[in-house]
Amino acid sequence: MLTANSLLEEMTEMFLPTAYGGMAIANASANALFQRAILENRNNFAIRSIPVAANESRPAVVIHLLPLRRAAHGIFSGADILVAATEVRASAVVPSPILLAGLFDLTPSEARLAAALSQGRPLKDAASDLKITVKTSRTYLERIFAKTGTRQQSQLVALLNSTEPLKRR
Repeated sequence: MLTANSLLEEMTEMFLPTAYGGMAIANASANALFQRAILENRNNFAIRSIPVAANESRPAVVIHLLPLRRAAHGIFSGADILVAATEVRASAVVPSPILLAGLFDLTPSEARLAAALSQGRPLKDAASDLKITVKTSRTYLERIFAKTGTRQQSQLVALLNSTEPLKRR
């Protein structure tokens, strides 16, 4: 890790330093995704979002990996990836499809389905509203589960209804 702002530096229970100036995530499953994304970044410059489950001391977080190219290397001291963290907390605000797409790397169709589900709609009704088949909605839902690190629709809805910017404590 070459540089970090004070908010990231305060997240010592989440981010761990590794050998040769590297970085790891304390949550093992999130760290596996994080390390794979860093390795894959060497070949393709894809933006990645990694969900980190909440624990006793902090809420859930989504970690974003943004590859840096060309002149950005000079601005960020030769770094290859910018890491950003978004804390998720309970909220009554229903997230927009654009926000969901950005936070979790969802396609526009997946984001629309996720937004409909976050309003408490059953999958069948959400599919009907979006004019897609139930089979297609199930395929989208499986992809959404994989991208958000959830396994059940109730977990997904709880996560989606908890998006809020990271704040100083």
